[in-house]
Amino acid sequence: MKLEFKPQFIVFLTIVFFFFAAPSFSQTTAVNRVGVKSITLLSVDYFEAKLEVDFYNAEDISGTFLSVEIPSVSSAYMPKMLSSGYSKTIVYVSRDKKKGESFETSHLRVAAYQGGDSPYYERNYELPIFWPGPEYRYKLTSGQRNIFVPLDEVKSIYINKYLNSADAIIKALLQHGYTISKINTFRPSWKHATNDIRISESLSPETIKGLLYVVASTVDSVPSIHLVKTNRPTSNRDVFIGSNTANLKGLILSENGFHSLKNKDLPMDEFLALLSLKQQGLEDKSRALYEEAYSLLDTGNKANRLIAKSLLDELIGLNPSFTKAYLEIARFHMKSNWPVGLRDAERAILIAKDIDPSMADVRVLLGYVYTHQGRYEEAEVEYKKADELGTSNLWLDTNWGQNFEKQGKDSKAIKHYLHVVNAPLTSDRNNRPKKWVFRNSGLLRMLIKDGQYQLADDLYGRSAEQFYYHRCELQKQAMLRVYHMQDAEGAISSYLRSKKAGCKKDSPALAMAYYSKWQQLKSGSDNKLIKSTFNQAESAATGDDELFYYLARHKTTAVIIPELMTRGHDINYVNYEGMTALLQSIKNKDHSAIERLLAFGADINQQTVSMYYRPIIYAIYLGDIEVVRLLIKHKADYQISLEGGMHLHEFALSLGFEGISKLLKKVYET
Repeated sequence: MKLEFKPQFIVFLTIVFFFFAAPSFSQTTAVNRVGVKSITLLSVDYFEAKLEVDFYNAEDISGTFLSVEIPSVSSAYMPKMLSSGYSKTIVYVSRDKKKGESFETSHLRVAAYQGGDSPYYERNYELPIFWPGPEYRYKLTSGQRNIFVPLDEVKSIYINKYLNSADAIIKALLQHGYTISKINTFRPSWKHATNDIRISESLSPETIKGLLYVVASTVDSVPSIHLVKTNRPTSNRDVFIGSNTANLKGLILSENGFHSLKNKDLPMDEFLALLSLKQQGLEDKSRALYEEAYSLLDTGNKANRLIAKSLLDELIGLNPSFTKAYLEIARFHMKSNWPVGLRDAERAILIAKDIDPSMADVRVLLGYVYTHQGRYEEAEVEYKKADELGTSNLWLDTNWGQNFEKQGKDSKAIKHYLHVVNAPLTSDRNNRPKKWVFRNSGLLRMLIKDGQYQLADDLYGRSAEQFYYHRCELQKQAMLRVYHMQDAEGAISSYLRSKKAGCKKDSPALAMAYYSKWQQLKSGSDNKLIKSTFNQAESAATGDDELFYYLARHKTTAVIIPELMTRGHDINYVNYEGMTALLQSIKNKDHSAIERLLAFGADINQQTVSMYYRPIIYAIYLGDIEVVRLLIKHKADYQISLEGGMHLHEFALSLGFEGISKLLKKVYET
C-alpha cells in the first residue's frame, strides 16, 4: 500500500503545518523546504511493519533524524538519519503493545528532528495496516510442534532482527511451546547484531538449559553466553539475543561444548559444569525467589504484583517452611485489596508465626495489620514481643508510633517516630521507614501542635537533605517559619532552596513570606525596601482564593488580610473551579480560618458556579456538622431550597447525614 503526494501538495501541507502545528520553525526557514513525498507499506507481520518513506529536505538542512511512530502499537521508536534532498528511507515499527489480538491501525506519525527534542516537521498520515494476532504463530511454524521445553519462567525474549538467525530462533521458540506475545523484536540504530545471548542468573538452571538447547539447535555459529545479575526486578527474567553486550564478559564454548547443548537429554551436572554454574540448593533457590518477589512487590505495579505472587506460590511449594514467604504473601494481599486484604494478610502472617514464633519481623507485620484493623491492644502486644526478640527493622518503631498516633497518644507516637528519623542512613530497605515517617506520619504536625517548632524545622531540613524526592518539604518548612517562627527571611530562603533543588511544585509559601516581611518592615522608615518587598509579595502571590485562605489559617498572618483588601485584593474572589477562600477553608475543615474570613467580610451566602458551591450547601455535601453549625451561628441562610424545592435538611438526609439533617430541621422549624 502506498500514499503519494504531489510536490505542490507537499508545499500546501507544509504551509498548513507551519502555521498551525510547527512553532519551532525559525522565521528564516521557507515553508516548502521539507515534506513527505510518499509512504509505502512494504510488509507487516506479528512483530513489525516495514515502511519506505520518501522524504524531502532542503539542500542546506542536514544532520536530521526521521521517526515514524504508531503509538497504539509501539511505545518507542528508532530514528533514522536523513540526508539533504529526497531520501528514500526504510523504517521499521516494532510492536510491543496489543499483542494479544489482531487489529488495524489507520494512522502513523512522521516527525523530523534537528539537534533538539522538538521536531521541525511533524504530521499524521493515514495508512491502514492490519496487525495479525497470536494465531500468526501457526503461519511461522506450519502447525509443527516439537517436544515442549519449559520456558514459562522467562518473562520476555528480546531478539535483534538484524541477527541472521532471528527468524529461525523465533520459529524454534514457538515450536517448543514459547508464547508468541512474550517475544519482542528490535532493530538498533547501528543496524547490526552481535552473536550473543544475555540471560539473567535469576532463572533456574533448568530454564537456562532449555533455552540454550533451543538456540543451539537453531544456529550454526557459537554465540557468546552472558549470565548476568540485575538489580531491576522487572527485567530479572528477560533474555536478550543479539543485543550487543560487548561490554560484558561472556562465555565462549568450544565447538564440542556448544554441540553438546543440542542434546536435550544432556545431564544437568554436565550442563552446569559446561557453564561453570553451581546447582542451586534448596535455601539458595528459596532465597532467590524471595528476593525477586520482594523487589517486584515494591514496584507498586499490578502486573509485577501478580508475577510476585506466582513466584511466592512457587517458593512455598518448593519450601513450605520458608517463613518470610508468608510475610510477602501478606504484603501482596494488603497491596492488592486494601483494606479487605488485611484479613487475608493476617492469615498468612499467622502461618509464619506458627512456623517461627521467634522471628521479630513476623510480629512487626502482624502488629501493623492489627493497628489498621483498630485492634490497638493486640498490636501493642506484638510490638513489645518484637522488641524483646530484638530487631534492627525500623518498621517496628514506625508501626508502633502509628499505633499510638491513631489513638491520639501523641507524646508516645512522637517518641517512636523520632527513634526512626534519628537512625543513621543504611540500606534502601531500612531507609523506607524513615521516608514514610517524614512524609506520611503525623510527626511534624504533632511537634508543631506541641510547640516544638525548632525540632520540626530541623526535621523538615533533614528530610529534604537526606532524600532527594523530599525537596518540596522545604516549602512546608517555609510555612512553618512564617506561621510559628516569625522568620520571614528564613522562609524565603527555604522556598528558594526548594526550587533550586528541583522542586516543581508551587505553593503560597513564598508570597506569604514576602507579605510577612513587608508587614514587619512597615514599622521602619526604609520606604524603598518596604515597597520593593510588597512588590515581591505581589509578584509571588497566587489567586486571591488561595492567598486569603492561607493568610487566614494563622493569627500572625491574618492581620495582613484587611490591608490587602484596601489594596484591591478580593476576599470573595472565585477561581476557575468555582472555589473561594471561604470554600477552601470549609473543604479543609479549618474552623479558625472560617471564623477569621467571616470576620473580615467574606460573603457567607456567596454562590459561585452552582448552588452546590454555596458555603452551607458545600459544608452539608462534605458532611461536616461542626462547619454547618458554625455557618448557622454566623447567620448563613439555611432556609434556601435546592432545585425541585428540596430543603437543606432533606438534602442532608439524602446524603446519609442524619445528624446534620436533624440540626437543620430543628433550626428551620424554630
